Amino acid sequence: MWRNIMFRALEPQHVEEHYVQSTGTSTWRNIMFRALEPQHVEEHYVQSTGASTCGGTLCSEHWSLNMWRNIMFRALEPQHVEEHYVQSTGTSTCGGTLCSEHWSLNMWRNIMFRALEPQHVEEHYVQSTGASTCGGTLCSEHWNLNMWRNIIGLLDGGADILLVETIFDTANAKAALFAIDLLFEKSYERKPIFISGTIVDRSGRTLSGQTGEAFVVSLSHVNPLCVSLTSSLPLVLSLCCSIGLNCALGATEMRPFIEAIGKSTSAFIICYPNAGLPNTFGEYDETPTEFAMDGLVNIVGGCCGTTPGHIRPYQKQSNSVSPEFLLLIFTRTTCCSQPFRIGPYTNFVNIGERCNVAGSRKFAKLIMSGNYEEALSIAKAQVEMGAQVLDINMDEGMLEGPTAMTRFCNLIGSEPDISRVPLCIDSSNFSVIEAGLKCCQGKCIVNSISLKEGEEEFLHRAATVKRYGAAVVVMAFDEEGQATDAERKVEICTRAYNLLVNKVGFNPNDIIFDPNILTIGTGMEEHNDFAIYFIRATRMIKETLPRARVSGGLSNLSFSFRGMEAIREAMHGAFLYQAIKDGMDMGIVNAGNLPVYDDIDKELLLLSKKVVQTDEWREGSVEERLEYALIKGIDKHVVEDVEECRGQVGRYTRPLHIIEGPLMNGMKVVGDLFGAGKMFLPQVIKSARVMKRAVGHLIPFMEKEREEMKALSGSTEDVDPYQGTIVLATVKGDVHDIGKNIVGVVLGCNNFRVIDMGVMVPCDKILREAVKQKAVKIAPRYTSPVVHVLDASRSVVVCSQLLDEVMREEYFEELKEDLEEFIDWKPFFDVWQLRGKYPNRGYPKIFKDKTVGSEARRVFDEAQRLLHQMIDSGSLKGRGLVGFWPAQGDGDDIRVYQEDAPATRDAQPIATFHGLRQQLEKDSSSSEPYLCVSDFVAPLDSGVSDYIGVFAVGVFGAEELSQHFQAQGDDYSSIMVKALADRLAEAFAEELHARVRKELWGYSTDEALQASDLHRIRYQGIRPAAGYPSQPDHTEKTTMWSLAGVQEKTGICLTESLAMLPAASVSGLYFSNPQATYFAVGKITKEQ
Repeated sequence: MWRNIMFRALEPQHVEEHYVQSTGTSTWRNIMFRALEPQHVEEHYVQSTGASTCGGTLCSEHWSLNMWRNIMFRALEPQHVEEHYVQSTGTSTCGGTLCSEHWSLNMWRNIMFRALEPQHVEEHYVQSTGASTCGGTLCSEHWNLNMWRNIIGLLDGGADILLVETIFDTANAKAALFAIDLLFEKSYERKPIFISGTIVDRSGRTLSGQTGEAFVVSLSHVNPLCVSLTSSLPLVLSLCCSIGLNCALGATEMRPFIEAIGKSTSAFIICYPNAGLPNTFGEYDETPTEFAMDGLVNIVGGCCGTTPGHIRPYQKQSNSVSPEFLLLIFTRTTCCSQPFRIGPYTNFVNIGERCNVAGSRKFAKLIMSGNYEEALSIAKAQVEMGAQVLDINMDEGMLEGPTAMTRFCNLIGSEPDISRVPLCIDSSNFSVIEAGLKCCQGKCIVNSISLKEGEEEFLHRAATVKRYGAAVVVMAFDEEGQATDAERKVEICTRAYNLLVNKVGFNPNDIIFDPNILTIGTGMEEHNDFAIYFIRATRMIKETLPRARVSGGLSNLSFSFRGMEAIREAMHGAFLYQAIKDGMDMGIVNAGNLPVYDDIDKELLLLSKKVVQTDEWREGSVEERLEYALIKGIDKHVVEDVEECRGQVGRYTRPLHIIEGPLMNGMKVVGDLFGAGKMFLPQVIKSARVMKRAVGHLIPFMEKEREEMKALSGSTEDVDPYQGTIVLATVKGDVHDIGKNIVGVVLGCNNFRVIDMGVMVPCDKILREAVKQKAVKIAPRYTSPVVHVLDASRSVVVCSQLLDEVMREEYFEELKEDLEEFIDWKPFFDVWQLRGKYPNRGYPKIFKDKTVGSEARRVFDEAQRLLHQMIDSGSLKGRGLVGFWPAQGDGDDIRVYQEDAPATRDAQPIATFHGLRQQLEKDSSSSEPYLCVSDFVAPLDSGVSDYIGVFAVGVFGAEELSQHFQAQGDDYSSIMVKALADRLAEAFAEELHARVRKELWGYSTDEALQASDLHRIRYQGIRPAAGYPSQPDHTEKTTMWSLAGVQEKTGICLTESLAMLPAASVSGLYFSNPQATYFAVGKITKEQ
């Protein structure tokens, strides 16, 4: 020290000559610089710009070093600040976090910058680091006190932004942010917070093992929309904080990790890397040219080894690069060392329940005996068996809860296989919850808080949980006690939601409600509906509380059957099947014991459904209730529901409309199910009974309506209220009464007047009755198609369509548009990976294959049933277009013209298709040409007129139907729908191409090919599609869409990646040239 103080006596010129090597490297020697003139600092203190004092952090008097080096800056000329701090000036206080004089250090550091000329401060905001966060106990009082003193110094010195940086351990960063938030809440105006982590090597993880994405998730609770700024800062900073990386890596190595972070947050991205990785001499080799970034980040700078030369490229880029913004889809995210996102497309989340001293005897015994390492194996087993979150509970009267929670959570953090999943800190004691939160660097879930102790305590605990960066489970429990019915559950959850969102500022994605799964099957009648109440409340919560999630403890449901695991599993399966459909997102479960729904014993499952669901279907709309009653054959409520329909005068103006609407729709479903083999004759008869009762209730009102209509019209003639009269009988010798009865019941229930004459009726008696009823024979007077239906229950739907003047023609058109004969079934079997061996390859030979034949037949039969069901219901619609234009080949291109345009070079094309010619060298003995699709169109200078066709076809409705099956948990049918839709789209394309050849273009009018010939392409002409071997460039689709107006005319659209929507779509070009053939372009050269 004294040797350096001696230098103060030197003349400046000597210092200029002899102290160059020490510039920017020494500690107390820097005090000497106070005597230097500004110009010497200008030449020799470049390395100290930014006042890096990292070398002094271990000195017992390092605050003095930092203090004096900062004061030295007051002597700098303003242009150096302007040059070296492009947009914001960082005042490093790396050694000031736990120093006894950190307030002075940090305050004077910032005050010094305020001494600069106002015009420079106006452009360069003071950004003060809260320093490296290493050291201290997470969120302890000692830590908070030291951190507060540090932050107060920065704020008192005039810091505009707080930077928590060089984060190796996210837990300590959370502690710093915890302290900052407390300080802001108590006394200081909120400032923007910048957060910068440090990836230690190319693995992309922090020293504590987190990925960049998990790092972002862990600190996402620092709400970027809750920043209050002084008026001197620009508006853009008032809307966002930033998060990013610094140190350890150079710009090149850091780039992929910055990209990943940018995709995980909507905050600004900050990045200030080293000048590369240190070499063997501890120096940095990355040049300023390599250091530049190209718009990936919003805030840039340099860390170790960087110079003003590294920063200048950023200043140049900032004038030409637009800042990146990211719109995030609302998802709930938790993490430990890796992110785990819960969103609209996430399946049910399993929260492992076995690390609970109150729920697992084995776990409790190990914890009570102090055998924590063995207890850790239970957590590991839960993860291996599929737990995506681990619930940790240490609530035991003989256990020191906070200590046990701390020890176990720390052990989990040391085990990578376990620490990759988030933790759910579970306790009724909030001090135990805090103990767990203090140990976790990732984003946890707190289970739970409630309004049981009043709003004030609820708000306090919620604010604390938010400050720790955790999500929260809220129980449906308030000052009056635990909610049992659905309405009370929703009332409490709604109140809690409004408090959390509006008063605490909780992100709704981080709110999880537990509406209380209570025990059923106890023998007490008041408990019977507890499962229904939970499911109903879940549905209402998801409908009314945006982005909130729903969870529950599953084992409570079957607690009255403890010890009978088969029954409990069946009950859990039945309950989850319904609850998940209604919006339950997650649950505390035994991950290794969840039953596969389809594997549950059918009888046991049926009994479990009765216990769990009871009358839950009664919560739907009246139309849904009537449909359910018809399908299930339940007539208990049908009159009540029909009356409700009659009360909806604006919707059902006439009783007949109720029959034609919800009742007919229900019977249509019955027919579909019966036709698909999913319902049987006894069930159909029960459905008909329900229908008959509903119609019977409506008949008096229909007769009354008929009398009123007669009175209004002044007519004395009877108005027939029926759709038609049917005379039914089986002739003499025919004893098949059942089929006749089914037809009679179904038709009668659908407003046809049925005259049932019975069985074995003589012909003359049938004729007399026909005369009496003024009936007419159908055949001589009916000229429309005769439609075959698969079963009697479908007859009413078909009859109604045939009798309706409007629907009749539509129905006939649907019948005509049958593509089934054009379907190529081979790719269908490929989807299911069913491939026969020679000679039984392909359809229909595959059915003879010994290995896959029986399975192929079963899948084919199921496909046929589903196909006919979709055709009957009109679920799928085909739309397409075709167009033809004059065209000429011009090298590898195809020029397209308006109709009647001259085929000359002077003519202006309206579109150009760009072909790709084969480039891969062929065998020298081969005479095959190097093909391009333009070869199949007459050349431009040939004088021959030629044409090209464009087509696009699509099958609509498959995605919706697939999602419908998916929502029902029927993945098999969901995949089957898509596979069939693809086949129908190809069949549509094949059928349209046949019409083009024979009719629309007409160049092959005499063609007479079988379906098998079409599949083998035994016809003239081709229809290559963009993106396929003959034309691999997908961008040609944009020309087709523009030329033919495909999207406007068909609804088939292109995605950003040029995929077609709906997915079951086919498009391409038509070529009629007899020499046209399919080929593969193969390898593409650079110029192509």
